[in-house]
Amino acid sequence: MIQQTTMSEVHERPEIKVLPCHTVREGQYEDLYLLKEVERSAQTVFEDVCSEESLMLPEELVYMVEDHKLWVAVNSANMPVGFICGFTVDGHFHVERLAVVRQYQRHGIGGALMARMTTDIKEQGFQAITLTTTMYYQFQGPWYQSLGFFELDDKDVGHGLAQLIVEQTPEHIGNYIPWCAMKKNIS
Repeated sequence: MIQQTTMSEVHERPEIKVLPCHTVREGQYEDLYLLKEVERSAQTVFEDVCSEESLMLPEELVYMVEDHKLWVAVNSANMPVGFICGFTVDGHFHVERLAVVRQYQRHGIGGALMARMTTDIKEQGFQAITLTTTMYYQFQGPWYQSLGFFELDDKDVGHGLAQLIVEQTPEHIGNYIPWCAMKKNIS
């Protein structure tokens, strides 16, 4: 049985409006064809660092469904409005992508996706979550920090995570926009 988390079950912060008509559940094959549009909408906030080439490949998403590493936030019509997915890097669960449709951002959906994913991967035995992000946008680092993530010093970044940072930094920005690794212990 798939456990579902409603937005009202997630800790509510005063500046975030939580929409109770949304549910977070494990991703399904039927969701995959809609996730590219979710990603495109989410990336409009990051137009200067994201491009069409940075969208997830369909085969990556299929693998994540099969490996139970994809979660979606759906509206009352069961249509995806956000998703989070990842895989194992350096022995930790690594968030590869968190995307929420632009008009649904700042409604608690990203936090709800993180909460559901964290619960599930903790049950799978993971003790930490990592992610890579840019500190170019003033809201990104503080938002992840509010969820318990902290920035890793270069010496604490594992080989796999360091390689991901190199691979994920868009060529057109090079060293102009700093990327970093963040971690959250969940054990």
